[in-house]
Amino acid sequence: MTLDNQVAINTSGDQGREMQSRFEHLLPLLMQVESTNDKMAQLNPAWTWDEVNCPDSLSLEALLAGDWIADQIQAFQVREQAPTRKVAATLVQKRLMATLLSPLVAHFVVTGYTPLSPARPVAFDPLCWQVGWHNGSGPGEQEDFLSWLDHVTQRFFALFRHQFGVAPQVFWGNCALAIASPWSQLNRFPEVDGRAVHQDVSRFFSELSPSLQSGLEWLSLEVAERHVCVPRRRSCCLKYTLPGAENKLCGTCNRRSAAEQTQLVVANLTT
Repeated sequence: MTLDNQVAINTSGDQGREMQSRFEHLLPLLMQVESTNDKMAQLNPAWTWDEVNCPDSLSLEALLAGDWIADQIQAFQVREQAPTRKVAATLVQKRLMATLLSPLVAHFVVTGYTPLSPARPVAFDPLCWQVGWHNGSGPGEQEDFLSWLDHVTQRFFALFRHQFGVAPQVFWGNCALAIASPWSQLNRFPEVDGRAVHQDVSRFFSELSPSLQSGLEWLSLEVAERHVCVPRRRSCCLKYTLPGAENKLCGTCNRRSAAEQTQLVVANLTT
């Protein structure tokens, strides 16, 4: 089974529409927006689902071959002076998962339909680090979107673990954070009830593999008379080991105590 034109698609029908309805009720503003890209932009302006016209675009199978990723890891290690190849690999994987998975999950939850199909297989623009689609070759076997997420993350795990030495918990934390991003973005909207966000994102992750479920926990907080829900990793991406980043932890890092993360969230939302 390949990822380009055999594994497609669908958590369609009632399940997909139910997920869309739940997400729209979290942020009713989405009901007022017509186009898919405009809905995605409400969450993150960088997220789109368009045809990739780059002549050097890569398929998922090409990415999973590992050559391009190996080059990116080497370049990152030199450019950022990462102390080890494993640190460089961890941070390249973190960025790649956010680029690939976050927009696809956002598309799914705001429309109720998978963005994937054999006619429009996933394409990756290596110059802009942008995910999109290109024209495919026709019909193929259908698979629902959540199964696809499990399948593709397992294949990337095999690559990053065995070829590049990324620790399992770190890998799954990077993936889970990318998948959770559409819900994380909702904290920017004061009208969103974090208790409902917690319920919805927990329900979504309950359909995924135990490995993805293990990557995050969720903090439900009351901040300035509103409820928010924020992710907390169960691992560290090792960004703090880069030169110039000493003692600078990501906002979701488990090297920061839950109390410290709570203080950071409160400061960000009240200043």
